[in-house]
Amino acid sequence: MLTREIIRNERRVELAFEGLRYNDLIRWKIADQVIPQVAYDAKGTKRKFKSYLFPIPLSQMDIMKGVWTQNPNF
Repeated sequence: MLTREIIRNERRVELAFEGLRYNDLIRWKIADQVIPQVAYDAKGTKRKFKSYLFPIPLSQMDIMKGVWTQNPNF
């Protein structure tokens, strides 16, 4: 029987070196649970997860002239 956990694990293994894992974590809304568990360097420093949103480009912010506000944490 296919479950969400089996599908997530299959995609994790199949796409391990293709650069698509981050997109899956964002789509499934589990990035805040998974990313802080991954070591960043040899000292054991953990990675930090900022946000599910990307920053709004400065050029777009300039066009909107104060109507938009930047996404949190950017």
